[in-house]
Amino acid sequence: TYDPTIEDSYRKQVVIDDQACVLEVLDTAGQERFYEQIICVKDTDSIPLMLFGNKCDKITEREVSREEGMNMARRLKCEFIEGSAKTCVNVDRAFYSVVKMIRQNREGGKGQNREGGKD
Repeated sequence: TYDPTIEDSYRKQVVIDDQACVLEVLDTAGQERFYEQIICVKDTDSIPLMLFGNKCDKITEREVSREEGMNMARRLKCEFIEGSAKTCVNVDRAFYSVVKMIRQNREGGKGQNREGGKD
């Protein structure tokens, strides 16, 4: 039986646009209750969001088409990137894009939010 990870975390220090930052990623295994916790803590639903289609290296074993991923991202009103954690395809790009969204959001709401469009 499948037993999803309740939570796992990763930390990495990087430089993006000449500014150092620490990426701390909490893998919630897709559990919706974590979204509610974010809303309670942040008191907003303007949260930078990205949909990452993992395992693009498993072409013949694909379970979700690129088109389905893009359609889901449109419904969620967020960016969509396909990549592979195993082969490191688009992983840095995805994280860097999220950092840029967060920075834009902090600098006056210019980033994309869960409501769609620009703030």
